[in-house]
Amino acid sequence: MSFTYEIKNNDCLKEIEKMKENSVDIIITDPPYEINYSVEKWDNTGLLLQSETHKKFLKVLKPGGVMLMFGHSRMFHRGAVAIEDAGFVLRDTVLWMYSNGFPKSQDISGLIVKNKHLDIQKKTLLQNQWQGWKTIRFKPAFEPIIVAQKPLQGGYVFNILNWNGGAMNIEKQELKVLIVLIVFLVMSLLMSPMKY
Repeated sequence: MSFTYEIKNNDCLKEIEKMKENSVDIIITDPPYEINYSVEKWDNTGLLLQSETHKKFLKVLKPGGVMLMFGHSRMFHRGAVAIEDAGFVLRDTVLWMYSNGFPKSQDISGLIVKNKHLDIQKKTLLQNQWQGWKTIRFKPAFEPIIVAQKPLQGGYVFNILNWNGGAMNIEKQELKVLIVLIVFLVMSLLMSPMKY
């Protein structure tokens, strides 16, 4: 069995309008995470949280087609709800594990020192009492990837015969190849200049 692949690297909302209904086998997307990272505009689009966005993806996917959506550990559950509300079937979540994140927590004693509402004596007392305590923000160690599928048309056999998709050959380790491809694509996109 041979396949033809076309990778589109563009603003997905513009590109998807050009696509035919039921024409795409897989969508791999890494939308803004909506975590207010450094209050950047690109991270506050609302796209992840809008089921209307995911309905556009659903429309172009073939029945049984798969969407893999990268997310952030703090907000991916909101994206999953929006995806499900759009009509997708949530199949699984893959965790991309890594160790190079940096801790996001803040030192409580440092926050006490910066507080303008406390006098010096109170600050000293509290600073000693709270030395070593941190805010509850852990070092990120994984990135969730939501695996969602457009509903099958007529069951697996009918769907495969009519749409040539809706299943994976796990025994041939195509899933591992797919994950490597995703990581490669994401790294390539991260290295390319961003335009916002």
